[in-house]
Amino acid sequence: MKKSSTIRLLALVASLCAGLAASPVAAHAGHDAASGAAAGFAHPFTGLDHLLALASAGAILAACTLRMRCIGATALGAALLIGAMIGRQGVNFQALEWVLALSVVAAGVMVATQCGAGSSHWLIAGMAGFALFHGYAHGAEATGDATAFVAAFLVASASILGGALWAALRFPRADSLRTVFGLAVATTGAGMLLFAAM
Repeated sequence: MKKSSTIRLLALVASLCAGLAASPVAAHAGHDAASGAAAGFAHPFTGLDHLLALASAGAILAACTLRMRCIGATALGAALLIGAMIGRQGVNFQALEWVLALSVVAAGVMVATQCGAGSSHWLIAGMAGFALFHGYAHGAEATGDATAFVAAFLVASASILGGALWAALRFPRADSLRTVFGLAVATTGAGMLLFAAM
């Protein structure tokens, strides 16, 4: 990629993320109780916290070894599923908005600092821990045909994770872009934390 194209792409990503960070976004803005496969597939894309956390996870896994990528992707999928099952049981978690916002901050910091190169099991465990709460949020919001909803949101989540991983591997030398993206994600998460505190 040419230098001028890279600069334009960086500016675009920064301006988009800055605009999102400046908006008064709750962790689940636009998320109402829903059912069915269509609603389940849309949830990870319409929930800014889920979208940014999954995209960041893909970028983080790109810096890991192939073995750790496989372990990480499997752990994230399992954590999302387990969390959704817990959410379907009607368990009430009062601090959910805080934890989801904090996960976005943590994901952004990890991307910006190029975490993942060490392929640490602790890194994977931490990401899976946050994914558990994201899965819980989806499961708690599902009504009616919850099985189709959960299956569809898992497919959508895998699509976002896989797309981000592919993009990060496709442009392995775009360190400045990853740094800008990570900082923008972390800033957006900080905005979510402030909104949750209001």
